[in-house]
Amino acid sequence: MATDLRTRYTRSIIQRTFIELMKNKPIDKITVKEICDKAEINRSTFYKHYRDIYDVEEKIEEEVRELALEMLREFKEKGIKEVFVKILESVRDNIDFYTAVFMQKNTSDILKIVLEDYFKYLSDEADIDFIGISKKNREYILHYISWGCSGIMICWIKNGMKDSVDSVAELMEKTIQNAADFSLKL
Repeated sequence: MATDLRTRYTRSIIQRTFIELMKNKPIDKITVKEICDKAEINRSTFYKHYRDIYDVEEKIEEEVRELALEMLREFKEKGIKEVFVKILESVRDNIDFYTAVFMQKNTSDILKIVLEDYFKYLSDEADIDFIGISKKNREYILHYISWGCSGIMICWIKNGMKDSVDSVAELMEKTIQNAADFSLKL
């Protein structure tokens, strides 16, 4: 158990240090030495846990996606709006990470990919009819919804997250419903 705690602590400190450094410089300018110095660990400790800088980034992104999928498992009980509430709360609570990542990559692409994961889960893994969208139009509508909802999230973030999580989640839910209503007319 102690090894588990130590491992989690070490990975956490490496990841937090990496995110802190990402706020001020591009990933390709961050070095393992910098992380080790700032985190007060030695290089061999870093390499026990990660291959390189890009592996740290990849692992952080995987953890964020896993957390999001965990939230989705509550969809059948609570509905899409509550899933969006949890997603938005996660973004708000981890804004340092998202801000650092968004500075490095195209923000809309990241959110679109994450939201496509959500919608893929809802349409495939949750074994539900995705709000009445025909299979023929599903791919088009899912992309439309992903871009629309990611645009709402980007605007919310850029505006300093002043609007309530609940109101933004409701807007995203309405966006999905409007897209679903439109697709039924196709």
